[in-house]
This record gives sequence, structure tokens and C-alpha cells, in this order.
Amino acid sequence: MTQKLSLFLGSLRCRAIYIHRHFHKFISHYLGAKRRQLLGLFLLQLYYINAYPIDAQKVEKRHPLYIGVTGGYGSTTWAGLVPAPSDDEFDPLKISLPVNASEGGALWGFEAGYEFSSFFAVEANYMQYPPAKVGFAVPESSFPDFHNGATEFISKTDTISLAAKLMVPIPRTKGIRFYSSVGGAGIRRNDIIINYWHFSPSFGFGFTYDMSEHWMTEFGGNYIAGYGESAVHPEDYYFPFLYTAFFKLAYRF
Repeated sequence: MTQKLSLFLGSLRCRAIYIHRHFHKFISHYLGAKRRQLLGLFLLQLYYINAYPIDAQKVEKRHPLYIGVTGGYGSTTWAGLVPAPSDDEFDPLKISLPVNASEGGALWGFEAGYEFSSFFAVEANYMQYPPAKVGFAVPESSFPDFHNGATEFISKTDTISLAAKLMVPIPRTKGIRFYSSVGGAGIRRNDIIINYWHFSPSFGFGFTYDMSEHWMTEFGGNYIAGYGESAVHPEDYYFPFLYTAFFKLAYRF
């Protein structure tokens, strides 16, 4: 135990530097790139709306309130904490970082929204993501020492979000619109370490199709930013970045 603790303390600085760089690269690459892309989509949509103001008067909705159900594929990003494979017989990163993560699968949820016009809507969503299984190296990891001998844990994630949707009709189609959305989401992480909420920005895009006066479908994707800290045990503070590809069916009132 003394030797293990000595190695643990000796590698603390190395791990902190690695984790800090890891999160910096992860956040700046994904979050920064997506913000730029979605800003471009918003500007393009604003230009379209401004260029075709007459169409907005022709397609105002008579049933602006809608509720619906959601299904699709969703994934957390616990694998982002797993270090690259090493040939070292004793890799100090295995002391505090997980060595494997199994995640991704079917998700479900509900939605409710209000269309102020055919170009703009506000929408609330609840989504439950598939649980993630995160494992640690044995006997190298110090995780069992702090969690009653456990060598892995299952983390459950669900979200409540509110977003503004900017929509534009696709020319020469009947009832098909492209949209992009931006808003905020509360992420709840529930496992043996914490049961807590964190607020993060969310972004999305997709297509809606008005099947009839009352029924509407939607195909799209969504991204919710996560959170992480440079720490000895980053799993204590980590909220995973969330990716979603979904189908929605909604009814207008």
C-alpha cells in the first residue's frame, strides 16, 4: 500500500498536466467548431428569411402549440477520459483514469413547443440517454480505495433543455423546413459518485415535415456541451458531452 501511494503521489503532476491538456483539446475542438458552424447556419437562415419575407405570410400556423415523443440514438463521451494505450508495464495514468468505457444506444424522450411563426419556435425537451459503464484497471487504480472496492460503475444521464429554433422552408417542397437551434440544457448525472445537475449550452439542426394540419415529424441531431476539471480523479467532476440523432412525432393543438 505504501509503494502504491508513493507512486500515486509521484505521478500526480504528470496526470494533472495530461488531463488538463486532454480537456482543453477536447472542449476547444468540439465546442468551438460547433459554435462556428451553427453561427454560420443561423446567419444563412436569417438571410433567407430577410430575402423571402412574403412567404412568411402564406405559411403561418393555425395550431402553434405542439407536444410529441422522441426516439433515436444517443451517446455520452466517457471514452474521452480513457488514455491512449501504453506499452509501459506500469502506466501511472491507470491510477486515477478509467481504462474502458461502454456507452451509446437507444434514447427516448418528450417534447413540447410553441411556434410563434413558421420561422421561429421555442421548444422544451426531456431526453434519457443510455447508461454508460466505466471501468478501472486492477490492481493499479486507486478508484476501489475510495468506493468500497468497486472496479467499475454505471452512470445514468438525462437532460431537460429549452431552445430557440430558427426555421426556413425548403423551396419546391410541401411542408419541409430546415432548422437550427440554440439553447441551454440541464444535464443530470446519476451514479455511485454523484447525483447532480449541471447547466450547459446545447445546439441542434434538422428537418421538420408537416404531414397534415395536426401531425408533424422531425429528423435531426443535437449536441450538448459537457464539463470537466483537471483533477486527480476527473470522474468525480465530469459531465459527459452528449450527442443525439433522433426522430420525433408531434401533434399540434
